[in-house]
Amino acid sequence: MKHREKEFAMNSLKAKGIALGIALMGLSGFGLLSAQELTSRQISERNKPGTVMIITMYEADVTVPEAELPQQSIAALQKKVTQLIQEGAVAHNQQAMLNAVWNELFTNPLKYLVPSEKHLQTKAKTGAQGSGFIITPDGYIVTNAHVVFKEEQMLKRMLAEGGLGTIISKDIEDIRKELGGQLTPEMEKLATQGAATWYSHYMVIDNINRQIDTMMGVKLAGIPTLTQKFTADVRTMGKPTPGKDVAIIKIDRKDLPTISLGDDTAMRAGDRVYVIGYPQSESIQLLLAPESQTETTLTSGLISARKTMAGGWDVLQTDTTINHGNSGGPAFNEKGEVIGIATFGAIDWSTGKEITGVNFLVPSSIIKQYLHEINVTPQQSRLTRLYNEGLTSFERKHYSAALDKFREINELNPGYPYVQAYITDSRAAKERGEDVSTIPWLYILLGLGSLVAVGAVVGFMLRRRKGPPGKPTIIKKTEPPIKATA
Repeated sequence: MKHREKEFAMNSLKAKGIALGIALMGLSGFGLLSAQELTSRQISERNKPGTVMIITMYEADVTVPEAELPQQSIAALQKKVTQLIQEGAVAHNQQAMLNAVWNELFTNPLKYLVPSEKHLQTKAKTGAQGSGFIITPDGYIVTNAHVVFKEEQMLKRMLAEGGLGTIISKDIEDIRKELGGQLTPEMEKLATQGAATWYSHYMVIDNINRQIDTMMGVKLAGIPTLTQKFTADVRTMGKPTPGKDVAIIKIDRKDLPTISLGDDTAMRAGDRVYVIGYPQSESIQLLLAPESQTETTLTSGLISARKTMAGGWDVLQTDTTINHGNSGGPAFNEKGEVIGIATFGAIDWSTGKEITGVNFLVPSSIIKQYLHEINVTPQQSRLTRLYNEGLTSFERKHYSAALDKFREINELNPGYPYVQAYITDSRAAKERGEDVSTIPWLYILLGLGSLVAVGAVVGFMLRRRKGPPGKPTIIKKTEPPIKATA
């Protein structure tokens, strides 16, 4: 009999285990449990709301001398070109000689151009774009230091290139008239770069004003991505590369989408990594519509190695494509956690061009150091949790459940990135009859599990009460409880 009771108890445990397993399967299908690793699409969809574009604008009072090309410099240029002709490096015709003079002059502008006694004063503006990511619901954002701060010489160069365009164009035209001939687009580009080098060398800047703006995408169904703009201030910062290139900035908002920090020390060579950001280049700006430039871009690759900087701290090397504008953006592991910041690439010093496939991430452990300095703890927002649950339901075609989540988010924060588009898409899928609801089946499965468990307990108790056949059940007399006296 004991064997039968033991067998019955084991069967009851198995039944309860099966019921629990079925219930958990139902919960998982309903989006309450999730797998550890995410697909690349899931990583993108869950994290692009919390990835922001950062635009830093500078304005300053600029004083520069006028540039002169003295006769002694013209003579030196003529001598140099004559030597090149004699060596057979330059053809003996007017355009070839002009090209040679032009290349020599603007490759070495500080050698030939001299400052005059006359100075020009103007108010110049310039700007830089990068990426960042939100790590708390109340608006703390991580990015690179070089995205929100430029050291003086770099700022002078940017002001010369972006703020002195009219002055530089006039100088180039004056020199062209003096030398004669026609300019090709390549010659104009070289001259612009050379003039910017010269002006940044002699420039004096005062009254520098910096403004940092963050942009978040708002995707509406059938409408190009729009942006919300919020001004930020710097709370703490390292130094631009080769320093610890991290900055923590803050915007005054609440209920924002957030991104979770992970553990970079677990990353090894060969592990997959994903980067989200807002890459920019002249070709992108020319080819793409403005609204498309506010869409995040996802790239992926592998961790190549862990390297040590000259300052003694580690960086992660990756072959993931990282372009200008990606700087400051998040790099994720396969769980969708940030393990680094997209920061810099390697330069071929012989050409001055970036080396493809050799890029570096400032690891998340360095981010945590700077957050600790200002007593900030990364925190997932309640809306991000709701959003992720909604995405899980949407991906599994549980459009009713997804719609409930997205509507709740929209009520709490109408400007939450991308939620309007998902509300529209979920509603449209329901209207097409594509909704796969799991709620009734979940309740049925949970109910079956409970019935099995209750039945097992009742059956077991009845067997114990019956006792062995032929023997009476003995009820022992018990003493009454002792009452406490005052």
